[in-house]
Amino acid sequence: MSEADLHKAVAEHLDAVIDGRNCVWSTIPAGGGGKIRGAQLKSQGLKPGLPDIMFVFDGRVAFIELKTKTGRVSPEQTVMHARLKDQNAPPIICRDLASVDAALKFFGIPTRGRVGA
Repeated sequence: MSEADLHKAVAEHLDAVIDGRNCVWSTIPAGGGGKIRGAQLKSQGLKPGLPDIMFVFDGRVAFIELKTKTGRVSPEQTVMHARLKDQNAPPIICRDLASVDAALKFFGIPTRGRVGA
């Protein structure tokens, strides 16, 4: 599964299991598009290494970083993840839907029905 396919599958899954009345979530589109797109995003304030998905619920924020089975965290992501950890919002790296479900449970994010259904 490519990272783009993983992102799409996770987005569809989150739409199915997260009750929008109790949690707001969004992807943070930062990849792709080459140097020109990267420069545009940087000039608009996107910080390097920000995780892929952000959740806001119950006055808290949580993050998930999506990686394929062989994907690695970049040096910029390592720095940003440490900064987020210092703010009590450490991202969880997820490589499949099962690990996303585990992250939702760990964060205490309310879901509709059974996660992983």
